[in-house]
Amino acid sequence: FFNALIGKPFIKTFRWHGDEPTKGYLVERSSGRVVRRFDLPPLFAFHFANTWEDDGAVVFDIAAYADATAIDAGRLDTLFGHAGGHYPASTLQRFRVPVSGGEVQHRVLSDAPIEMARINDTQSMRPHRYVYGFSYDEPGHFYNQLVKIDTQHPTANDVRWGPPGSFP
Repeated sequence: FFNALIGKPFIKTFRWHGDEPTKGYLVERSSGRVVRRFDLPPLFAFHFANTWEDDGAVVFDIAAYADATAIDAGRLDTLFGHAGGHYPASTLQRFRVPVSGGEVQHRVLSDAPIEMARINDTQSMRPHRYVYGFSYDEPGHFYNQLVKIDTQHPTANDVRWGPPGSFP
């Protein structure tokens, strides 16, 4: 409602602070109680692929961007504008957050660009092997392919497909 009064899209009320860590919170599902606050490297994300508990930690896979430039790059006037729709890449990244404290572990699972990251729904809140999503064939292009990332053998077994000139 407030954004309608100021004449701005909702997303324009946010500010990117790339010199600060991304703040994370683990919240107990049954009570809503915050059980842990933690820092991640500066990143921006639209979509999680999956989250699960593993040996005293919460593990999550996320399609993460290095910064928030994807917000403006995804606007229609930008995608179809004179710049030709140059879109930043997000990569599939895994974080492991020990519930009782300790260092957050982080690794990039694949360098393949991915967005709208998904798993087989039967694996929700459990460890999974494959993540599927949108990708693109050339850096800076908008999404025009599908990608399948093998999280057990990252990068080496990425599969991308899409007929030339089509969009998924």
